[in-house]
Amino acid sequence: MITEKCSDLMIMKRDELKKILKMEKSSYLKKGVIPQVVVNSKNATIYRFQKYLRCEEYHFNAGDSLYHKVMLLYYKRKKNRLGQKLGFDIPANCFGPGLHIHHVGLVTINGGSKIGDSCTIFGNVCIGVGNSGVPRIGNNCTLGFGSIIIGGITIADNCQIGAGSVVTKSIFESGSKVAGVPAKIIGNVEGRLYESIN
Repeated sequence: MITEKCSDLMIMKRDELKKILKMEKSSYLKKGVIPQVVVNSKNATIYRFQKYLRCEEYHFNAGDSLYHKVMLLYYKRKKNRLGQKLGFDIPANCFGPGLHIHHVGLVTINGGSKIGDSCTIFGNVCIGVGNSGVPRIGNNCTLGFGSIIIGGITIADNCQIGAGSVVTKSIFESGSKVAGVPAKIIGNVEGRLYESIN
């Protein structure tokens, strides 16, 4: 199952932007905010990228005024420049609120992909287009290091994609643990293993 919420990802109002930035900042800078910013810690730098991304989304969605057009270009440029240093290629309006990226390194997201709230990424992740389209991923999903998700597939809420997995088929059961090349369901997040992965 995938919730409808993940299809409505756009930040339209300044209050929404502030709320999302506050939530995501607390996830990266849990304590010692000033020291982390001063020493340019990994978490502070990734959050800065994400702040630019969210501001780009807001100005892209908010309207066609000259102000929004200028600010869109400003934040898009800042996001892209920092993204090139971090290895992040993440277009606007792909992720719902609560995105958390744990590591610096390649993160490549197709601009047509839709990923729900509270997605966790562990680095070297690719979400890309295939012959059948682009992926749609539910809320509260975790993408392990080096995982690849390709094509017009659906991944349900609360799924965990194992490190190095290549997912090319839909996962419709919420809470599934998925691993392998090609990826298969091996269990669920409550810990119960499936009897067969064939």
